[in-house]
Amino acid sequence: EKPAAQTTSLPRFVASSDQYELVGVIDGKKITAYLDNSISNEPVKNAKLSIELAGKPVPLKAIAEGVFEINLAEPLKPGVTAVSATMSAGAVTDLLAGDIDIHDDHAKDKPTAGALHALLHYAPWIAGALAALVLLGVILKRLAAKRKKRFS
Repeated sequence: EKPAAQTTSLPRFVASSDQYELVGVIDGKKITAYLDNSISNEPVKNAKLSIELAGKPVPLKAIAEGVFEINLAEPLKPGVTAVSATMSAGAVTDLLAGDIDIHDDHAKDKPTAGALHALLHYAPWIAGALAALVLLGVILKRLAAKRKKRFS
């Protein structure tokens, strides 16, 4: 039997208005954005889209009906980035807003100075608890040996 394939989920964001929704899938320096009607979930036909990340316009190109591609100069940095998009389709124009929240997956693997400080702060308590457990074990072992001797 084959082992299950491991998958990683790419970061996503949602920018929305009352009528429209823009979902972006972030893959390094590439963002694929899907624009749809939030009620029917159908792609918006003949839509024109402009996007700003952190207040700066980013170039994009339409690759299919309601699908756009953004190629960034560099990957987004960890943290929260504001997203605003202006879409127009026919006589309709709408502003969509949201946030991209990128987490640094490697940061949780690294001990921080705060974690080290907390460990050092509690080290005497941990050592005391371990010493008490060892002492309790010795006492219980001696009591068991005395009982065994008494009943032998």
